[in-house]
Amino acid sequence: MLRQDLKNLRYLEKEIKRLEERIAELESAVLKLTSKTDGMPRGGGADYLKEELLDQKTMLVHRKWELELLKAKTEKLINELDDGLLRLVLLKRYIDGKQWVQIAMEIGGGNTEDGVKKIAYRFMDK
Repeated sequence: MLRQDLKNLRYLEKEIKRLEERIAELESAVLKLTSKTDGMPRGGGADYLKEELLDQKTMLVHRKWELELLKAKTEKLINELDDGLLRLVLLKRYIDGKQWVQIAMEIGGGNTEDGVKKIAYRFMDK
């Protein structure tokens, strides 16, 4: 179960980033459509975009909430593992969202980027 939760964390983070990018695009489009003040009547495009923007913002709130719940659950499961180094690598990568090179530098002790990556991937492959 933990392995699947770790994978889901990464996917949720990517989905949240995509939603944030989409919201920024929609906000820009709505601003362009609503800022035209030449007196000409406008079609329903702005209304559609506003509705889509609201839907995307609602989805973003739900996904962020889902991510926080999954992080709490996953952190609890990670902390139950026996291997301290594995716990540290998994927490830094999946809960803190750090890059492999950052993890290796923070852990120290001769651990390399490839080394900490292998620790996590071996666990994931079990």
